[in-house]
Amino acid sequence: MTNIIRMNNARQMKLLRKEFTWPVWGVKSYLQLIDEGRFIRAEIGEEPSVKYNRVKYNRMNWNEQREYDRKLETMVPEYRLYTDDSVYYPVPKLVHDYYISLRK
Repeated sequence: MTNIIRMNNARQMKLLRKEFTWPVWGVKSYLQLIDEGRFIRAEIGEEPSVKYNRVKYNRMNWNEQREYDRKLETMVPEYRLYTDDSVYYPVPKLVHDYYISLRK
């Protein structure tokens, strides 16, 4: 069991240390931004399981369109970290869980 926990921690740290280009802060990792206190809160929102594509939808037959509509109505969780009251960045679940664990 301890091997699984160690593997999950290693996977989480690998993701946290991966660097991205942010529009405001330049090239930084999630870990750096969390340590600097850039995020003020975390939230779990919802989004459709697929993004609407008008061209793809218009090329489908009736049965395919019905299935596509069902997928659009199906909501999946979206993990968010807020930098302001209205500005958020969608993040992977591991990053969201790490941020929540630090806030406790």
